[in-house]
Amino acid sequence: MQNTRIIRQGQSLLDVALCETGTADSAFAIALQNGLSLTDEPQAGTPISHALEKKQIYSLKNEPATAITAGEVAKPEGIGYWIIGQNFKVS
Repeated sequence: MQNTRIIRQGQSLLDVALCETGTADSAFAIALQNGLSLTDEPQAGTPISHALEKKQIYSLKNEPATAITAGEVAKPEGIGYWIIGQNFKVS
């Protein structure tokens, strides 16, 4: 039996594997069954199918989505990263 789900914003194949089967190990099988590499970043709205045993572990409101965008990454801080005249002021 084929199980199909739609990728949500920020979800990776590892997230899908955890949601669908309860184990990250199944990400390899899901990627293979969909002609993807484990490191591919699926687009939101893309259907993903698999023939693995489905387990309901997460609710739809609380599914993992581990993709990080550039705007979410904190910039390094401290004297080693400051630039004189920009964010390091000498008075």
